[in-house]
Amino acid sequence: MKKSVTMLFTFLLLIVVSHPLMEGAIRIKVGGSVNYYVFKDSLFKDIYGTGGIMLGAFLALEPIKRLELRGEYNYIQTTGKMTISKEKLTLTLAPIVLGVRFKVMDTKMLSPYIGIGAGTYSLREDYPERIKDVAESTGGYHAEIGAYFKLMAKVQVDLNLRYVKASIKSFDQEVQLGGFRAGIGIGYTF
Repeated sequence: MKKSVTMLFTFLLLIVVSHPLMEGAIRIKVGGSVNYYVFKDSLFKDIYGTGGIMLGAFLALEPIKRLELRGEYNYIQTTGKMTISKEKLTLTLAPIVLGVRFKVMDTKMLSPYIGIGAGTYSLREDYPERIKDVAESTGGYHAEIGAYFKLMAKVQVDLNLRYVKASIKSFDQEVQLGGFRAGIGIGYTF
């Protein structure tokens, strides 16, 4: 996780430092998203249901036309019940990812894209007091497709579908943290 945080901090620092030096050549976009995250792992589905709402924030840099470099922070928290005792559990998943998007075409109103990325997926499960809580993190990657729809000159809506691949070993078994994420975002370009 320290490595991903360092990478994200370096990425953000480069944006801040390079923007005044390359005025007019670089575009910066900030925004947020609301997504539905579908768990791939059958054990997670049994305990927490099929998925839940994931909120996200991003900072993106477009150094050249049609290419976007992104840093994202996402967050989902959902509750479930242990399969046998039915005691309450809480799952928190907080991915920090860096990615690249390539706009397949760029018109006045529509910009479809494809993208890839990698990052750190931090997991926390809060168990009843008699069982120790779990806090782990692992690396993962994603592939995505989507489209930007321009509302105004500097405001865009982002429709996105992403497949995430990440797994972690918990209680001596492999657990898939990945799955599908579909959502809508809004961004403002400077």
